[in-house]
Amino acid sequence: MKDETIIQDSPVGRRLRKIGQKNIRCLLFNGKEIKVTSKMTIGRDKQNDFVIDDGMVSRFHLEIQQIRHSYFVKDRNSSNGTWINGKRISGGKYIKLKPGDTLRVGSRIEMTMI
Repeated sequence: MKDETIIQDSPVGRRLRKIGQKNIRCLLFNGKEIKVTSKMTIGRDKQNDFVIDDGMVSRFHLEIQQIRHSYFVKDRNSSNGTWINGKRISGGKYIKLKPGDTLRVGSRIEMTMI
């Protein structure tokens, strides 16, 4: 076996980079890990995949969706907004999430992507 350097832009290099990327697997909420599915909704209504019982959270507040190998969040035009790392996001637009991002909804309810 030869000892050769793998070129980053080669097919093997691209595959290795993809394998090495950190992927989001769950939300950390109140010390509990909640598995992130390919599409999940969060809000106060019991029809959501993840229910938050807080009057400041809209019934259908936000959704998290996997697109290819990444996760995105979309505020579903909630009354009090969705915040990523302290910045309010626009309703109806998908924003890419990264591991370590903190989502805030309602009365200071925070979830961290891990």
